[in-house]
Amino acid sequence: MELRIEKVRLKDNYQYKIIEEDNLINTAEVNRIVYFDFRKISLFDTDGNEVISLRQEDKKKLILENTPIISIFRFSSCPYIYYKNGENQGYLRNNHGSVIGEILGKKFEIWSHSHKDISVYCDDVQVAAIKIKRLKKVYCDEYKVIYDKDFDKELAIMTCLFSDVVWNIPSNEFDGPRDQWEKQIFGKKINSNWKPKE
Repeated sequence: MELRIEKVRLKDNYQYKIIEEDNLINTAEVNRIVYFDFRKISLFDTDGNEVISLRQEDKKKLILENTPIISIFRFSSCPYIYYKNGENQGYLRNNHGSVIGEILGKKFEIWSHSHKDISVYCDDVQVAAIKIKRLKKVYCDEYKVIYDKDFDKELAIMTCLFSDVVWNIPSNEFDGPRDQWEKQIFGKKINSNWKPKE
């Protein structure tokens, strides 16, 4: 299965178009923030109804995450709670070098291998690959999401959007371009031979 996600930066937020076989199937939005504001990622159906959101809610963790020195430690990362149709189904959080989380009892890991390649794992099995195409305009990128047929499409979209927030969008409006990819020494290596299950 394959999706194309197009990102554009607007005055108040970042907006995304999710395209499957040249048809717009969803839109999404990530709010732009100033220090100590909660970040929210929203996925909408074609009628504009929010179907899924990932949002920060822990004020103490948010303060720790924005405190110099302390922010380098993993315990300081503020999790994003995963809501589908208003129901809390789990979380994702930045693990400094990777993303970890649990949604509907399944463990997730997301690894950024380079400025162009990201892998998504569910219960230690790769279920998706994200290819990034950087466009010349700042904060306007395209993502190709390739995923297993039995992997939930909305989860494939949300893991892509979350990785964009963690590694590409500034943490606040005073920072410049983020591009937080780091050379990976530990963790999962890219599997160049991976192909999605049909």
